[in-house]
Amino acid sequence: MIDQSYPSSRACCTSLHFGLRSPKEPICQNFTVSSKGWPSNQQSYLHFSKEIRVISRRKGWSFSSLKTIISQRREEREKTRRKESHQVQIRILIVVAYQMGALKAMLLYLIIHQTWKITADDEEWKSATATYVKETNGSIVVEGACGYADLHKATYGKYSAGLSSMLFNRGSTCGACFEVRCVDHILWCLQGSPSVILTATDFCPPNYGLSADYGGWCNFPKEHFDMSEAAFTEIAEKKADIVPVQHRRVKCERRGGLRFTVSGNFHFYQVLISNVGLDGEVIAVKVKGSKTAWIPMARNWGQNWQSNVNLIGQPLSFEVTTSSRKTLTSYNVAPANWQFGQTFEGKQF
Repeated sequence: MIDQSYPSSRACCTSLHFGLRSPKEPICQNFTVSSKGWPSNQQSYLHFSKEIRVISRRKGWSFSSLKTIISQRREEREKTRRKESHQVQIRILIVVAYQMGALKAMLLYLIIHQTWKITADDEEWKSATATYVKETNGSIVVEGACGYADLHKATYGKYSAGLSSMLFNRGSTCGACFEVRCVDHILWCLQGSPSVILTATDFCPPNYGLSADYGGWCNFPKEHFDMSEAAFTEIAEKKADIVPVQHRRVKCERRGGLRFTVSGNFHFYQVLISNVGLDGEVIAVKVKGSKTAWIPMARNWGQNWQSNVNLIGQPLSFEVTTSSRKTLTSYNVAPANWQFGQTFEGKQF
């Protein structure tokens, strides 16, 4: 937190921005800020910029640390504003429903339920950043650390993204779906803040040789999306290198059933699971041959699961569990004459 006792009137502009001072204080009367907390005139902005540099040096803060604090304060203020607004709305609705008499209870319930739902939905959004991979055709992020290989065949196509380690979670998030929208940038965000649904298909590695605000977008603990160029340009201007975004987890809508791609040899069996609906991310897999019981498989990497049991010549069934603990069993997905490299389709969540 910024030192509020710092003996300089210049600190007022900084403190106003972080919500630590009141504009009514005598020390603050020469400085003005906009509704979003930024300096609203040139004099205030110059003092603000200088004070930011002074405080950053004294506190040993990086620019990314300041941005994190700013973002957190903005979110806190916005949540407080929304809650206060909804509380007022509820009070008004109670009065109106009371005066209406008949059906007042039902009307009140429906409206308040919807109001609370909107509030909950708003609070699901989390802050992050996003960049894009400059592809020659601008359409896909190729391959990836989740093992999906050709993303078009895996049904993910251009709506795929690499995640920073904070979101990637060592590959367990592979296949999960995120709704992402560009926010808080009038120059780069498209009007109306449209959103896209992305599937986690790759890992965005950290680069600790660069600062988190200049090249080290995926450094821990940053939350970052490395998108395809085509998907990025649906939410932001192409000339923007990096934009602030909000994201939230959403249900994955898939066509067709789960896909099981088998690989390995006589001593090593591996299956890649893709096109997973619902949560998208898989936390447990079991395989069963016609001559075996259910065999738990171990995560090899991404969404590749392995077993050392020889299953050649047996029809195969799979039991898949998602992060919400929902389990789906697909019986006899692969026939007895299956071959390594083949893909088979099972049921869908």
